[in-house]
Amino acid sequence: MCYIENVTVRQDILTLEEAVELLGTSRPTFYRWLQEGKVRGARIGRKWSFQRSDLEALLDPPDPSAQQLIHELQEAIAHYERLGNP
Repeated sequence: MCYIENVTVRQDILTLEEAVELLGTSRPTFYRWLQEGKVRGARIGRKWSFQRSDLEALLDPPDPSAQQLIHELQEAIAHYERLGNP
């Protein structure tokens, strides 16, 4: 039974190579995404691990109405900050 649990966990955790393949990108681009915070991962020693669900979320673009709301909130914040800093 423990073996089956390990297999299940293994499918949810991806290596760097598996993550690059899943996203269909190159290693340099993937490393840049890591630095920019676009991709979340955990580094233990020299090995990276990634949650499959985090990577799959990048493959599914957000709802356009949610993107519009984010844009409007960013504009409102920028406007508010300009008012506070004459």
